[in-house]
Amino acid sequence: MAATMEHISIPTFARLRYGTVIVRLKMESSSICQHTVHPVKSWSRVLQRVARCEQCSRTTKVSQYSDCDSDLVGTCRPYRTREAKSRYVNVCAAVCLLLLVGGLTPSSAAPHRTRRMDKRQTEQENETWSNPCDFNKSHINSQLKYKSQLAEDVAIQSRDTINRMMGYKDDIAELHSYSKFEDMLDIWSGTLWLRSYNDSWLEKPAFPDNKTLGKPMEEEELKKLVEDPTKVDNLLPVISKALKMVGAALQAVSEPDKKWMPDDLRNNLTMASKDVRLVLCYVSEVTRARNQRMLPLYNKEIPKYTEEREAVRDAFLIYRDTINLLEYVEELFRMMSKTDIYEKN
Repeated sequence: MAATMEHISIPTFARLRYGTVIVRLKMESSSICQHTVHPVKSWSRVLQRVARCEQCSRTTKVSQYSDCDSDLVGTCRPYRTREAKSRYVNVCAAVCLLLLVGGLTPSSAAPHRTRRMDKRQTEQENETWSNPCDFNKSHINSQLKYKSQLAEDVAIQSRDTINRMMGYKDDIAELHSYSKFEDMLDIWSGTLWLRSYNDSWLEKPAFPDNKTLGKPMEEEELKKLVEDPTKVDNLLPVISKALKMVGAALQAVSEPDKKWMPDDLRNNLTMASKDVRLVLCYVSEVTRARNQRMLPLYNKEIPKYTEEREAVRDAFLIYRDTINLLEYVEELFRMMSKTDIYEKN
């Protein structure tokens, strides 16, 4: 391609753009660029390009018939020679290469940084549920001696939360056009929510498969578990993660932008999320006293609802599983509070 780079005067505002390379490709030009009338047709708008016209140094985007707009050439018929096509491709390739080398500005790189930041944030532990007691870091890392009252506090707060949540159970059923909450339990008994995470985020079940809503555990089964401190210690981190999950889900499903939910129900579920966080606070104290650590809840594990259908469905499931989990937590920790082995071990 017979072309040479030419330094030209660049406007001040253009020089201030970071990373932008401005070039001008100058083609060898003739001092005279003429056009001739087509020998067959005398219509002046049909033109034949001569060899010299192909050497015009200027091009235009507005001419209907020409890519030459020099002062000497008015309208020239577009040429389609192989040499011209090759020259066009080479020019485009050169410009693209220059843009790739020097055209990445801070603004063009910003979306990539934003995506990376979003990914890091989703993989981080959620701050709201990582410290449910809002203690400072030195307190969280301090030693705490186990006392039976710590377990009793968990049981009391769990029962208080259950009682408040059961006060609007039929409001949850009305989202699905049912008048009674109990009518939905059998219909939805095979639809899992919290238990569906047993083998993934929870690592293992937070409560037994035979635990059903409104029915207490078999005392002998619970007593056998509590009499083995090692099993309970291994269960404490999982229970804390399960409480984080239901608490965060209650908050997600009752966000202010969920216009499909009545205000009273939204407020009740928001309060339930705060009550679960208080239960988690007491559980974290027992966990710390037993030299265990709570499993983290990552931002990516918190559900996000953009469609009304999914939110309505999960509102019932989350509500149901929250109460079922709290019932088990109440029974377990009340049994722990009556067992001396934990204060000795």
